[in-house]
Amino acid sequence: MATDPVTYGCALDALTASLNVPVTFGVGLPLERSRVGRLLRTYLLWIEQGFHAQPLVQALARGELHPPAVGGDQPSGAQVARMLRDLRIGWGRSRYAAALDGLPERGRQEEQSRARHEGPESSDAERARRIAGREQARRSLEILLKELLASMPTSIGGQGDESKQTAVSAAEIAGGAARFLELFKPRPGTEEEEALRRVNERLLRVQAACGRRTALSAAIAELRARLRLRVPRVGTLGPLPWTSAAGALHLTDIEHGGRSGRPCTFVVGLDADRVTAGSRQDPILPDSDREGIHASPDALLAGALLPTRPDRLMAKRYELAAMLASLRGEVTLSYAAWDSATGSLLAPDPVLLQALRVRDRDDRRSFDDLQLALGAPVSPVPSHQGAIDAADVWMGTISRGSTLLGGVDLVRKSFAGLAAGLRAREARMGSALTSFHGHLPAAGVLTGAGRERPFSPSELQKLAACPLSWFYKYALRVRKLEDPEYVAGQWLTPLERGEILHSVFEGFGVECRDGGIDVASLEADEILERVVQHELAGARARVPPPSPIAMESEAEEVRDAARVFLTMERENREGSWQWFELPFGREGSPPAMIRLPSGRVVPFRGQVDRVDRLPDGRLRVIDYKTGKVFENEWDAPFGGGRQIQPGIYARAVEGVLGREVASFEYRFPSGRGLGVIQTHRTDELEATLAIAEDLLGLIEAGVFVATDEAADCTWCDFRPICRVQTKGWDTTSPRAAWSREHRTLPEYSTLVRLRAKT
Repeated sequence: MATDPVTYGCALDALTASLNVPVTFGVGLPLERSRVGRLLRTYLLWIEQGFHAQPLVQALARGELHPPAVGGDQPSGAQVARMLRDLRIGWGRSRYAAALDGLPERGRQEEQSRARHEGPESSDAERARRIAGREQARRSLEILLKELLASMPTSIGGQGDESKQTAVSAAEIAGGAARFLELFKPRPGTEEEEALRRVNERLLRVQAACGRRTALSAAIAELRARLRLRVPRVGTLGPLPWTSAAGALHLTDIEHGGRSGRPCTFVVGLDADRVTAGSRQDPILPDSDREGIHASPDALLAGALLPTRPDRLMAKRYELAAMLASLRGEVTLSYAAWDSATGSLLAPDPVLLQALRVRDRDDRRSFDDLQLALGAPVSPVPSHQGAIDAADVWMGTISRGSTLLGGVDLVRKSFAGLAAGLRAREARMGSALTSFHGHLPAAGVLTGAGRERPFSPSELQKLAACPLSWFYKYALRVRKLEDPEYVAGQWLTPLERGEILHSVFEGFGVECRDGGIDVASLEADEILERVVQHELAGARARVPPPSPIAMESEAEEVRDAARVFLTMERENREGSWQWFELPFGREGSPPAMIRLPSGRVVPFRGQVDRVDRLPDGRLRVIDYKTGKVFENEWDAPFGGGRQIQPGIYARAVEGVLGREVASFEYRFPSGRGLGVIQTHRTDELEATLAIAEDLLGLIEAGVFVATDEAADCTWCDFRPICRVQTKGWDTTSPRAAWSREHRTLPEYSTLVRLRAKT
């Protein structure tokens, strides 16, 4: 018997399942303990979050939601989860229908892309097997998307905040939940089948009785309240409490305890906090208010007396005493002496002291006597030679009596992966530069400038900011998972807004150039407005706005930036627009071959936002920036390599177009940029090529050490890997701190020289 049947029931269920020991539960287990309960939680969370795909992705990855079988075979849940994540559905009903319609074409494009990049080392049979596996996963995902669409309550429409304002009934959500649970196929004769049967029965009752429409949050809360079920073992009949079965352990609560007549009984959880739980004062209606109600003549006449804290405590103690008095045979009482969550000792409930007095027939016994009678607390360290499970074996091996010994060496010998992790941690904490800090000379052969793939200016700028971050992104090709996130009041990320504005500037420029439209004319204003509307419509299809207010607010920001852009163009009319989004080394175009100061020629790739022809025939290279204006954040020339794009782009355009470049301009056409133009003459940019050569030398030498400036880590995608923490305006990075402490090592000489002040 347990004072807390949920906590002890779940623990006993896990232990007995691992040991294959039969057990029955008098008050069952919480529904959430079953897979059915976890699927229901996923479904309600999915509805609550405006049909956000993330709960579904997580349920598939955890194995709680099994993907539909195709041809009798079930694909990997992790594979289907990755495909669902890659669809970038975000949230909103309409996004699922669009994803379903576009799934076949997306599959064809992915297979074509894989065919272009797949290495020759794979055999035809191996490739065919992988293609068949991916096709099976796509068909499974297609079935899943159809089932999800069918399980969406029809009255919940809109996206984000709109869906939360919808009036819906618990009955409608229950109907959708029942349809969603059809995806779950439990094995016959299991507890999961029993849980599914009971849940479906309850959902049918809710559909019949709870048709009143209310706010979405209230409807979900009502359904959750009605789904607070307890699930018994298979074959258990009748209402709660359920009886025990022969040959099995039986756990029940205090209220229903003492009815099995068994000769051996254990009562657990008799620490003071658990026994008195629920007898604390009600914060909404405290005892003083209850006593005031009791003093009312009307309350006395009606007999409506509300129990106070002492009343509830007395009732609980009476219930416990009555249960103990009904027991027969051997009874063992115990309490939890340690709270692992808070790291504090727990006190026994006075009922244990009373039991000691009854046993010894001595009313003078005290709590000191109780502690002597109980002896040393029982712990996970086994006190005898017998071991029940693997945990007992380990605890017995690394202990002597009740004392734990140092078991690190034994663990290292037994778990090779953990041992490797410990070695890496120790090396990173040491003072010698090792491969665990990013010193990988052998990797330079694989990632150096002799490779086939050209470099991009942004790639080298990443290398200048943090060689280790470059190694993660470009050598190991680790990528950050970018899931659309629902943020109330925010529609677009800065990157998405920047992409929209770049498309606006390109579309407007191409139409004006090809149509011979003067940017000072009213027609230019009309073209700009039309292009902006087109790009915003495309953004709405790609990223669902959380609310109309957020969408309109951010759309106005895009329009403001477009107007700043047009004003800048009208005020700076020297030269003519010639090329937009000029690629080199991309989209089938050849790379730009740039000669570095040593005479070595290196291929580069990129895409120039715009190239103008000046009146003297020379060219002007323009790159749009939609964020804040670059400030002098670094004392070193070109930010120590963090801003070498102007020099690389200028040389690349000269090589691609065969004409001299006069200047490179950063233009900031946005509200934050205030229409600022930063100009660099080409003669000022020669130093960027020498910096690029130094950076390439880092790659060839295999020096992929972390930056020595924590500021470089603030917006890095790999912050979790490096344990970076940001509080307010302060960023701390253990790896950057190590580099700063050891920057006198010769491997840091290039970075130190590039970052030296002018």
